[in-house]
Amino acid sequence: MKYKILTSLFLMFFALQTTAQSSTNPEIYLQRYQDAISKGDNTTAFQSILQWYNDTHSFESAIILAGLFIEGNGIEQNIENAAILYKSVADATQYDPNNENALIMIGFSARQYALMDYNLKGYFSPEAISYLKKADEISEDAMALYFLGIIYIGDEDLSVLFPNSEKKDIEKGLMYLKKSAQRNCIAALTELGDLYDQYGEKDLAFECWEKASRIPLIEATPNTSDALSYLVNPNNSAEMMTILAQNEAFYRLSRYYSDMNDIDHAYELAEKITVEDPIYIDQKAFCYAANGQKQKAIDTYMHEYEISKDTSALARLAITHYTLWNDKDEAIRLLQYIMSLGDTKAQTIIDMINSGEY
Repeated sequence: MKYKILTSLFLMFFALQTTAQSSTNPEIYLQRYQDAISKGDNTTAFQSILQWYNDTHSFESAIILAGLFIEGNGIEQNIENAAILYKSVADATQYDPNNENALIMIGFSARQYALMDYNLKGYFSPEAISYLKKADEISEDAMALYFLGIIYIGDEDLSVLFPNSEKKDIEKGLMYLKKSAQRNCIAALTELGDLYDQYGEKDLAFECWEKASRIPLIEATPNTSDALSYLVNPNNSAEMMTILAQNEAFYRLSRYYSDMNDIDHAYELAEKITVEDPIYIDQKAFCYAANGQKQKAIDTYMHEYEISKDTSALARLAITHYTLWNDKDEAIRLLQYIMSLGDTKAQTIIDMINSGEY
């Protein structure tokens, strides 16, 4: 049975101290945690971090405990408890203002609390926005700036309740994104590239995607530092977003080079894509075909169809058979198969091939 904790257990957090102010060695608790994990005992592992927190109320233990609540490791997932823990660190008043690690953890926790609040409410509230701003003020948290950027730009996927008289403000959003990009935030760079592309600023878009594609992931979230480099990485959500953003940069650049008929560069970038998304897989298939890797291209187009069930992937494979590999019979056969799946638009392509229009 998983170990359960009542939310009320966490209502004492406003007097948190940094680990540096505690006489208890965190390595003792971390070793207990690692020993339990090595035995597959997640419940005991959780209890070791809980004990660390109960004994010290340190920033580190609170942050790691919150991460365990988010992941549901050794405990039932509980976003409310995670939010309380993050907020307690973000609101702490007893800490050394010259302790860089403490400032990083406070800023990180302010950002994480804002995201937990969004998760619970379904929108960015004025309180959440204020904590993102606090994360920037305390520790120049790059991911907090990224979220502020997409909030004020008015990302259509986000629901926002702006504070006071504030509202969507593209200029303010761009300011936050640029500040985040200056701190090597890959998500911000990719977002800026997409925005420049939408506004027709192709050169600026390329510069942003290019920089995003070249930043090592370990340098992409500079605020993580030694203060958070414990066995449980509380920055998983930011890291995953960074990985997704860099894959988007690889894709954008690969498409850019494809349009420039620079297949070598397009292929090189497509090969770096690790995320299984149909649009990315399609670009890989195109590059394989253009690079003379016929069977790999066929397999990749088929894989795209398998995960998306979108017959347009099969149609592109059929067209590639006809235009690149000069195999009209296989193209027609594949298009007829598409029609048997109920996609009658394939007949139009067949007619164009037979008439020589394609």
